[in-house]
Amino acid sequence: MPDRETSPDPTSGNDPVSPTGTPARPSRHADLLAALRRRDPDLVSLRRAVRVGIAFPLLAVLGVVVLESPEVAVFGPIGAMAYLVFAAFDGTTRTRVVANLLLWPAGAVAITIGTLVEDSVVSAAVTVALATFWLRWLGCVGGRIGGGAPAVLLVLVVAVLTPGGPEQLAARQFGWLLAAVVCTLVATFVLPVHPHRAIRRALATIFDDLADRTEAAAAGQPTEPIDVVAADARVETLRIRLTQLGHRPMGPATRYQALLALLDESERADHLVGRLERTAFDGPAGAEARAVAEQTTATLRATAEGLSESDARLLGEHGLPPLAELDQAMAEHRVALIHWAVTTGATRHEVDQRADAVFAVRALAVSALAVGVNGILAAGGTVNPADLRTAPEMPATDARAPIRRLRMLAVAHFRPRSVWIRNASRAALALGSAAAIAGVVPQVRGFWVVLAVFAVLRTSATDTGSTAVRAVGGTVGGFVVAATVVHLLGDAPVVLWALLPLFAATAAAAPLLFGVAAGQASFAVLVVVLFNLIEPTGWTTALVRLESVALGAAVALVASLLFWPRGARAPLGWALSELYGAAADLLAAAARGEVAPPGRGPRSPAEVEVLAARSRVDAAFADLVNERAGEHLDYVRWSPLLATPTLARMTAGALSRLGVAEDPIDDRGETPASSGRAMAEHLDDTRHRLSGVGATLAAAVAHRRAPWSPLPPMPPTPDTGERAPHRTALDGASSGLLPWVDDEATVVRELGEVWVGDWLAVTDDALDAAARVAPSAARELQRPWWR
Repeated sequence: MPDRETSPDPTSGNDPVSPTGTPARPSRHADLLAALRRRDPDLVSLRRAVRVGIAFPLLAVLGVVVLESPEVAVFGPIGAMAYLVFAAFDGTTRTRVVANLLLWPAGAVAITIGTLVEDSVVSAAVTVALATFWLRWLGCVGGRIGGGAPAVLLVLVVAVLTPGGPEQLAARQFGWLLAAVVCTLVATFVLPVHPHRAIRRALATIFDDLADRTEAAAAGQPTEPIDVVAADARVETLRIRLTQLGHRPMGPATRYQALLALLDESERADHLVGRLERTAFDGPAGAEARAVAEQTTATLRATAEGLSESDARLLGEHGLPPLAELDQAMAEHRVALIHWAVTTGATRHEVDQRADAVFAVRALAVSALAVGVNGILAAGGTVNPADLRTAPEMPATDARAPIRRLRMLAVAHFRPRSVWIRNASRAALALGSAAAIAGVVPQVRGFWVVLAVFAVLRTSATDTGSTAVRAVGGTVGGFVVAATVVHLLGDAPVVLWALLPLFAATAAAAPLLFGVAAGQASFAVLVVVLFNLIEPTGWTTALVRLESVALGAAVALVASLLFWPRGARAPLGWALSELYGAAADLLAAAARGEVAPPGRGPRSPAEVEVLAARSRVDAAFADLVNERAGEHLDYVRWSPLLATPTLARMTAGALSRLGVAEDPIDDRGETPASSGRAMAEHLDDTRHRLSGVGATLAAAVAHRRAPWSPLPPMPPTPDTGERAPHRTALDGASSGLLPWVDDEATVVRELGEVWVGDWLAVTDDALDAAARVAPSAARELQRPWWR
């Protein structure tokens, strides 16, 4: 059974108050519900329990009582577990129906292959190993393919290791077909699970808070300083939760990618909102900036309301986010800024000061525009970027976009240092070995042994060992309960049938709520009762279950000791190193004009490499969180390292806009102009520091005891000791004092360079934070597996 899924505790409110004014004492029912909410905020476990409690007994009755077919009695209930536990499809009603229906032919092929190879121990072991590798590795692509893979693997293992022959194939297929029909109906209409709802609500809280801060800044009200590192940690927590859900079907890939884009935008906005107080909202010149801030607030708030309430809100039934209004306000502000510079004969220094002052509000507006667009995409809607003057960062939505995304993920994770390759290889060797051992040990059930490996095997040796102890302990408890139940009620099958829904519901909910031990105990009771209903054998079935789980746990532990026992630490170090190097290369490519502005063309190879490296980082970090050390993982320590490459990618996007028909640039589509010497030097410094982080992290992984080399600081200027200037206004002594502008193109180019410099400064701030936490992160990566 799958391991328990954990979720952060929801924010608690005030204690209820009685009419007398004293705090009301919550009832036991309220206490129980509150405890469940702390463990499972969206009550996914209870929803799953109800659904399995309906489908599993129904399919068992059809197989045992109605059809009197042991094969249908096995493959029907097992199919219920495959559909409702191993594959939880999300999305609209139509999406869930299509996904469940598409799972049936894949499972049918797996059952056919498994049935045909079960006669030979060697062919069975090889089939299980190869299928495990490819199906586990396919999880990297997410969507319906990756999420349905565990369910297909489950029915394949059962088909390979259940005694029978080709003459039983028709009955097995019929049992699987019954499971597909029943579970599609149940999964679609009975308490459908929406695993990303909590993430949407958390994002809504973030965007609502950003809207409040933007509104306060525009009104000249003081705001509390924002803790950027803590804000990044909050976003990274959500990113890891979304990455973990991405291993299962999340509906259309565009919706999942839009949620990832919303996380990126929240990370960017957290770094910008603290700069709003520097924006000049006073006087006539600030009127346009104030209008941009007001529309930014409205867009953020409307998106937050839609994310927290329903997709209908974001899709227009209650009003779309005001994207057109925000786009128009940004265009008017840009026109006013250019008009002011041209008509007043402003000096370059004055233009730079004005541009620097409004940087935060314009950058935050671009982020809000992307938030609104991606919110609509996450709700299943459509947006045409050509309708907006400022094209936001958003996933591609053309017909070939899913193919490009699948190819990118496949290439990104088909390499020896990817956790997906390592996990798939380890699982293939473990499950294949378990299948071979089960084939020569007659006193165990083969598929129980392999399923025990499936449930126990983790990414590190320590985590696998801990899980194995809990699994065996839970199975011992389940053995006692199951033997007692069968001993007392074995002669009363009617009572066992009446209790079967309860046993099935408990087996579905226990792993989520109480962990591996409870999950194995409840599953042991369920399978012992089911097999006794199919063919009464008494308490010996419980003993066989215990022996099978113990053997599977031993195989999983040996495999985890032999193959990459350190788990995700080394892959995370390599992936972070590659991500920082790719971010530095992306800045260089943007400076050479090789990167199209966001939303205005296909992604460049440098952008694709950054996204691929980020995917490897997310997968490795998710595994690290899931390992035993992840129970006390300090997100605040890791979040600056994870956030900085995202900001570097945003900086590259700003750099790509220089001189192109895009905000904040010229409408005539000119090619990028060469940046000033100071900005070019600043860009080189930032790239050098990004590469330095990557190289040092790589060294920390390659040489586990190598000391940490501190990152080089930004080179100071001779006069002030501050960071290297990035304004072209400082290139000449007189250029910042005399009127210098006589056309709009000059102003547009200057504005673009100033704002690129501001983005570089934001990235440098993040690099400073990354440099502070990098030594402790390197020590975590260097830790031996047994600690």
